[in-house]
Amino acid sequence: MERNQELFESIERYLSHSLTSEERKQFEKEVDANLDLKKELELHRSLHIEMSDTDSLEFRKKLEGIASDLRNKRKKKTPLWRYAAIVLTLLGTTIFLWLQMQTGNVSLFDTYYKVYPVEDAIRGTDQSGAQQILKYYTQENYEKVVPLLTEFCAENPENSRFKIYLGNALLQTGQAEKAISTFQSITEGSTNYEDALWYLALSYIKLEQFDQAKSTLENLVNYDGVHKRNAQILQNELNR
Repeated sequence: MERNQELFESIERYLSHSLTSEERKQFEKEVDANLDLKKELELHRSLHIEMSDTDSLEFRKKLEGIASDLRNKRKKKTPLWRYAAIVLTLLGTTIFLWLQMQTGNVSLFDTYYKVYPVEDAIRGTDQSGAQQILKYYTQENYEKVVPLLTEFCAENPENSRFKIYLGNALLQTGQAEKAISTFQSITEGSTNYEDALWYLALSYIKLEQFDQAKSTLENLVNYDGVHKRNAQILQNELNR
């Protein structure tokens, strides 16, 4: 995958929710089919989160640190101008995000929350119900999918991934308390336990139950998985 300005702009438009519905669906299909693109998207998302954790006097220093980290990580693969392109592309969106956060126009939940993506490949006629659920979920038809997911999870209590889908659908329909119960039902032995902790913390933040959110984030940091860095950044936000 060639990294260029057009690619960076597409990623930034996706992260800033400025793509049309069709453009967004097409971009997500490309992400699902391209591991390198998925990694690049996560890099940009991490940069956004990192940049949101900055004070005005530290803004330039934070930029320089990120650029230095990028250069060290990809020293042998990518020309320096491309690092500059990433940072410059981020500036417009990041400054806007930063200003909104300073004035309270964007909540921590809105800043950090991203709906859990569909990763299941359901095959076979006996799984037609699951296929329909995933179709509604990917179409963002959350009102319709909540009762279907609720029934499916009741019949398949060990399917933790569909519980993650249900929790997200509940969050999307303003049912954060039910989402909390759903995420709490995913046990530590589950492959989706870490994701459940992350969305549980965000659900607490949604309801402004910050002590519970901090406790959950601490568990997430101790879990030492893929959400550790974001959990640490969110901890810093809550402790301000």
